[in-house]
Amino acid sequence: MRLYYLMLVVVVSTLAIAQNVQIAVVSDNSLYRSSSYSLGQFEQSKVHLSERSVITSISGDVRFGCSGDVALCAVFDDDLSTQVCATPSKPYFDISPTLAENITFSSQTGNPFCNNRRRRKGFLVILPFVQISNLDIRGGQGTIITRPLFSLDSDQPVLLGRAGSLAKASPGESITVKVSDNRAVAWFTQRGLLSPTSTLSTSNLDDEVVACLNTDGNFDSNGPICDYKDARKCTIKASTWLLGDCCGDVPYSGCSFYSDKQAFCGTSSRGIKTWAALERVGSIVDLGQCPGVSVVSNGSLFFTCQPTPEGFDKILQLSGREIIAGHEYLCDGEEIVECGGDAPYSENGAKTGDRRIIEGKVNYCTSQGSWAISLDEFGRDSCERAGLSWTGSRCCGEADDPVKTYEEVNANSAIGACINNRFVASGKSVPGASSAVNYRGVFYKCDVNASTPLLDEAGIIPKLKEPCGLPLKNAVLTGSKRNLVCTVDGRWMLTSSDGEHFSKVIRWSSVGNEKKNGCCPENECWDGVECIKKGEVRVRGGKGFRCA
Repeated sequence: MRLYYLMLVVVVSTLAIAQNVQIAVVSDNSLYRSSSYSLGQFEQSKVHLSERSVITSISGDVRFGCSGDVALCAVFDDDLSTQVCATPSKPYFDISPTLAENITFSSQTGNPFCNNRRRRKGFLVILPFVQISNLDIRGGQGTIITRPLFSLDSDQPVLLGRAGSLAKASPGESITVKVSDNRAVAWFTQRGLLSPTSTLSTSNLDDEVVACLNTDGNFDSNGPICDYKDARKCTIKASTWLLGDCCGDVPYSGCSFYSDKQAFCGTSSRGIKTWAALERVGSIVDLGQCPGVSVVSNGSLFFTCQPTPEGFDKILQLSGREIIAGHEYLCDGEEIVECGGDAPYSENGAKTGDRRIIEGKVNYCTSQGSWAISLDEFGRDSCERAGLSWTGSRCCGEADDPVKTYEEVNANSAIGACINNRFVASGKSVPGASSAVNYRGVFYKCDVNASTPLLDEAGIIPKLKEPCGLPLKNAVLTGSKRNLVCTVDGRWMLTSSDGEHFSKVIRWSSVGNEKKNGCCPENECWDGVECIKKGEVRVRGGKGFRCA
């Protein structure tokens, strides 16, 4: 039996998913250690951590009992979509920073026998197996930051936050930073200073976490060299930098597509020599002077909202709406506009809540990265960040929403309704109709003869509530008086009592703003303005009246 001895080291992978990079900032601890165990064909072994943690590295000595089709695979929290495997030819796990509480290791093979070898006589069979010794899983409590990769493209390090606020670490405990894409660099630096990019751990909770791009992978004695440092030599020449070269320098001096860079070198509307690279998916680039358009890449082609320039076969005219890496792009005349949600790919991309008038209608950018005229389907966050009001399951106030007046149908989450694009909170009166009120998304009135023109126009018939009786409980969401009672004069009164109310009468002639009748709980009296408790006294016309 031949044994293949390998060192298994799990580090953060170079894989970027949908142009996103994950940056993990965690306390650096050994979460699990084991001396050794063996896995036969299709056998499993589960490692249970003491709590859900950010996994940053796994190391150990691994021996494969086969040189052929055999693998050691790891699944995090039984989520098969996160399965990653190590093999004799690829002795590492290619993973991004991962949150998990359980890791299942399994021995897998495409063939039931090693190299399909067996003797005709005696049937000697060699079965696949894997041995792991000195297994060490490291990580800890912390944060995984997910950012669009090219959002780290800047003329200085991008600040991600304070180490102590991102990692749950005690003073003096080591904190580490890991990235999921080797085109990105993240490191720790002291406030007011700039530490070397090789500073990947710290015990100072006040250190800051910063990041940059290093797309060409170059290094010096201080660690990876950020792209913005490389790009400075191009900036003074009114040019941009890409993978070691300035746009406009020989051999990239023409306005053309260069296959070795997979990028256009063109000229912006401000006269700057500018690269537009296919790999910068979703980023809108101004090439207004040459070839005369702005473009956005989907990874294989460029799109523009302007007429396609002749001789540039990699540029297509955008028709309608285009989804690129989860963000929606459309044309506003000849301008490409991106809805980037919370993290646009373009410098001027719209964020959640931003609005844009396109083809005469107001479009809102949602947190899901899509443009919408109505925000009903996109949740409370998108609605409220657009400056509008959430009723419970719908958004009230979109300028071009065809339905402007409606009741809230989701009784469990209802906090109001919408009248002519105006939010009416639960417990508040309908504009122009004091007898009508909203109760948990539904309209009520307590005067059968009262008019409700705004509701009539929308075809909404409010429910009728008889005077006194049981109140509408928890109509108002805050405060001590949260229940609504319909009074005998067709108005609404707030009360803290949720019991049945009865019609009560004052024992004197009403004066001023006093009302003869009112609705009060059984053990209270009406004093012309409000309900008072037993024993309270009111003096009217020189006489004292006690609530009995």
